[in-house]
Amino acid sequence: MASSFDVHYFDERGGFYFSGDRAIPYLRCVYYCKVNNCTSNENEYVNQPLHLQILQWDCQDECSYQCMWQSLDKIHQSVHFIPQFHGKWPFIRFLGIQEPASALFSILNAVGNIVMWLKFRSAVPTSSPYYNLWKLHTIVRSCCVGL
Repeated sequence: MASSFDVHYFDERGGFYFSGDRAIPYLRCVYYCKVNNCTSNENEYVNQPLHLQILQWDCQDECSYQCMWQSLDKIHQSVHFIPQFHGKWPFIRFLGIQEPASALFSILNAVGNIVMWLKFRSAVPTSSPYYNLWKLHTIVRSCCVGL
């Protein structure tokens, strides 16, 4: 007999995975969260902390995050492993950032690119071949961090 948690998929290599964002308890929770906590335009979460508003967590994001954790225990008890939600593993949000380690390493990567660009710029004359290519490379690498 299938339970409300049996939403299984196979990836292109035949591997099995479970999508938590398609489980009935999660979907039910998101629905009731949006009905009870969202404003009429569904963009604003009622009584949302200021730092989450600044980081642009809208009502859908907030309900998805809260319901992910509320339904995770129920899902884990049924299928005995941690599912992905919206293609991502569940991470605890810290200061409004859902993956703080990833964000920190992205920032450090950008800093490293900028520091190395400054060293490159002081050591290599602007008339050198490929100077502008390396300049463009640094701009793209520094600005596109985390995308």
